[in-house]
Order: sequence, then structure tokens, then C-alpha cells
Amino acid sequence: MKKILILSLAIVALVLASCESDIWPESEITKVPVYKVVDIDGDNAPYELQVYKTKPLLIQYQNEVTAAPFEMLNYLDQSNDLYSIQFSVKDSVSHIYVYEIEGVSLEETIRLEVDKDYSIYSVFNADNEVLDSVSITEYWPSYTRVDSIVVPAEEIEFKAAAVISSEEIYN
Repeated sequence: MKKILILSLAIVALVLASCESDIWPESEITKVPVYKVVDIDGDNAPYELQVYKTKPLLIQYQNEVTAAPFEMLNYLDQSNDLYSIQFSVKDSVSHIYVYEIEGVSLEETIRLEVDKDYSIYSVFNADNEVLDSVSITEYWPSYTRVDSIVVPAEEIEFKAAAVISSEEIYN
């Protein structure tokens, strides 16, 4: 019985000694201001855009969980009562082409650097209502595939209605 009492006291002493009274350091997570663009209409439209106001960063969501970060170039924010934001990004895109040469099916992966210009803006309509929109113009370079087919340079423009807000999110 004496051994059980001594063992119990030793366990209690160890538990009390292991408890630290130190205060946890404060987290360095802060909120940062962003423009959020959601409810973007159109085929192949991004699910959401987060444009950071204080650093050159765009987070583009393809769906609720798949996001891709891009470094923004030439960022210009002329927003006042209406939104007016312009910037560019460089995107590295992979394409897989399947083709046939002399009856043999071949596959080629081509990696292209695509320039994209973004314009996020608000305008008044005829009824003096504010309409939010996003415009993305992609500039695809020309290239020659292995099967000697030349794919010409292409400019693709996407415009759609959206909902823009100015918020603070955790960094």
C-alpha cells in the first residue's frame, strides 16, 4: 500500500512539473485587404479571384478547393466609388496533343507561356445601377508541333458579369 501511495505521489509530481505556465506566443497571422471576385458567369470561368491589394498576388480558384497563385505585373488600382483594377500575369500551360504519323499514334506535351491581362471593373447601367464585370484576355504564342503543324498565335478574350467586393482575409 505504501508503494502505491509513493507511486501515485510521484505521478502527480511529474504531471505538475510537466505543466508549463508559459504563455503561448501570439500568432503572426494577420488579415490582409483583397478584392474578391465571385459569381463569374460564363464557360470555363474561374470560380473565384482574390486580388491582393498590398502585394503582387492573384489567387485564382478553378473550383472551391483548387487554387493557383500568380504574381501580378503592372498592377493598377484606380478604384473609388466604382471598382477599376488592371494587372497582368504570366501562366505556364501544358497541352497534350495526340496525333498520328504513318499509322503510329503519338503523344506530345507542349508547355507554353501565356500572357493574361485582367480588368476588373464596375460601371453604371442606364438605370443607374452598378454592374460588376471581369475581362480576361489571353495571348497564346505560336509554336510548331512535332508533326510539323504550325499553331498560330491566338488572342482569346473572356468577359463576364461578376460580383466584386473589398474584404480582409487571413494571410
